[in-house]
Amino acid sequence: MEIFKASMDYHNTMITLWDFILPLLVLIPLFFFKKYKLAIIFSIITIIVISVSYLLSVDSYQLYSEKLIIRHPLNLFNRTISLSSIKKDSILPDSSINGATRLIGVGGVFGYYGLYSNKNLGKFRMYASRKKHLILIVLKKNEEKVVVTPDNIGMADTLKFKLFKYKEKN
Repeated sequence: MEIFKASMDYHNTMITLWDFILPLLVLIPLFFFKKYKLAIIFSIITIIVISVSYLLSVDSYQLYSEKLIIRHPLNLFNRTISLSSIKKDSILPDSSINGATRLIGVGGVFGYYGLYSNKNLGKFRMYASRKKHLILIVLKKNEEKVVVTPDNIGMADTLKFKLFKYKEKN
């Protein structure tokens, strides 16, 4: 098994930081004007949104001889992709996700994950912590496209090697 970390880049870190600071800027006046019920409701909603965003974020990618696991902080949300279900993989230029529209998911708080669409790729699932080191994985079923962004782009070569070994073995 090989583990490839998925650290947040500067842009993503700033978005996440602002998502902690902005609610505080809203809460201060609420307490100042003694709107305690509204402050508590706002606090609870903010905590839930930030917590869910964190739990769905990408922690790392684990590559085994027969599968790829996209890990999240809460293992319940991990995605396992069998190497037998992968049609192909390739490194994408960083610009290939430009203009992507988020159809459902998160776009910046602890990462970029969910279902996206753009002119270059069409619909794709993104499990990313950054906007660089893009690896496209195309699955055999429905030609589903999955984009991952490990810290080490060498994961693409390791994945190609494991796919080759897997196909050779089976």
